[in-house]
Amino acid sequence: MNTTAPPDRIDASRAALIVYDACRRALTPADPARRAAMRPVLDAWVALMGACRARAMPIIYTTPVSRADGSDVVLLPTDLSVQTGTPSLTN
Repeated sequence: MNTTAPPDRIDASRAALIVYDACRRALTPADPARRAAMRPVLDAWVALMGACRARAMPIIYTTPVSRADGSDVVLLPTDLSVQTGTPSLTN
């Protein structure tokens, strides 16, 4: 008996890539060491977006928006700004 589920398949004709808050400042930092560390991430984005464009998939770019006083900004454990304690939208 085979209980392995078939792998999920993405129907490219019905899919879109949502790029949430990918900003040049984060992907290409000024510090050479951080830039080198981010290079694989940047390369992966380029490859992913190229593959989507080759399949004519829509690419939707979004950016977070918050209140002027920052009261609705939340630091997530995956947010790089957790290290500094300064919300990323105020950097």
